[in-house]
Amino acid sequence: MGRMGSSAGQIIMRPNSTILSNLWRQEDGIGIQLHQSIDEAVPSDVDFISNLLGHASICDIGLPVVAVPVRPLNVFKIRCKRIPFAGVPELHKFVCEVMDGGLTVKLIELFAVPESDTTFQVQITKAEIPSATYALHFLLYGQNLAGDAAYSVSWVEMRGL
Repeated sequence: MGRMGSSAGQIIMRPNSTILSNLWRQEDGIGIQLHQSIDEAVPSDVDFISNLLGHASICDIGLPVVAVPVRPLNVFKIRCKRIPFAGVPELHKFVCEVMDGGLTVKLIELFAVPESDTTFQVQITKAEIPSATYALHFLLYGQNLAGDAAYSVSWVEMRGL
């Protein structure tokens, strides 16, 4: 279940809604409530979401609206892996766009994502978030420079420090 919490003065946000699922599915291959598979407090690779069709499918996941001032420094974390297709070159990138409404706050481009679950993190400053309070969501999609590639995401979290 998507959550918002705090720890030692930090704001912790985990996915709480699926805005658009568009060819992404939960680990059972059916589910469309994607946020439920990537919202754990502790990363788990047992449940996940993926775009197994490989194409340029986009999903949009919401984070809780938090009515507190945006912190000076924020850390966005995503745990993902590449699902290889036989004979397809590894010319690809996985993209995560952290959004505030229709504005991209941070564009995260991951090149040559490994085939094992790996956690990536990026810092987002207060100056990059246009709102005075947190009202963020994020888009996930692959951009394949040669052939198709699919991705799996098992955990997402944002912390305001």
